[in-house]
Amino acid sequence: MEDINEIFSRHILMNYQSFCVAQKVVPSIGNFVDYLLAYNFLTSSTVRHFVVLQEFEDRLKGEKFSNKTQIIDELAASIGIHPNSVWNILKDHKHKFSPNS
Repeated sequence: MEDINEIFSRHILMNYQSFCVAQKVVPSIGNFVDYLLAYNFLTSSTVRHFVVLQEFEDRLKGEKFSNKTQIIDELAASIGIHPNSVWNILKDHKHKFSPNS
């Protein structure tokens, strides 16, 4: 028996292929992400959480900032959200994008 994830994958890929034909675009990873955004498979909060978590990690690995507060202030300013929102995302969603989370 096919599990729900397999059924989802099959349907979303078929729908994506139809989208590409209708939009006259070449199937690609970038176009697939655009499709997921356009059809609300990825919500704005999911995108925001992912961007904050990834950008924070990138900045943390760099040597430009001397502490986390500086990183958070700059990150918040760069993506247009309040620093408290960045703190909350880091605190509440740090494992959101881990396998099997």
